[in-house]
Amino acid sequence: MVVLGIDWPTVLGDGSEMQKIILALATLVSFAVAAFADDLSVEVTNKTSESIKAIAAVPRAGGAPIALSDAEIASGATSELSFEAPASTCVFTVSSTLTSGKVITLPDVFLCHTPKLVIQ
Repeated sequence: MVVLGIDWPTVLGDGSEMQKIILALATLVSFAVAAFADDLSVEVTNKTSESIKAIAAVPRAGGAPIALSDAEIASGATSELSFEAPASTCVFTVSSTLTSGKVITLPDVFLCHTPKLVIQ
């Protein structure tokens, strides 16, 4: 049977060709989904005199804030934070909210290659 100029019995054969096509499409879709986000991590050291109650990062190109941590980081403590960022996004404005409500903002932080971040 020829539909849309394609001889389907020849294309489908015993099904093995169709299985190859489906496998190839599934592989492409998995790569496309993975391209939408990057997993990043940064070690944060709190050198302020009070605890950090939240840390968020906003991509420099714009977009919604990404919560890096809602867990408190005590004064003098270090914490490893992992988060998911939009694909190929590396430069962020990082804001740390202290227990007093004071916000410390660090503009233009390159988180893709910044393994350590000090809040002071």
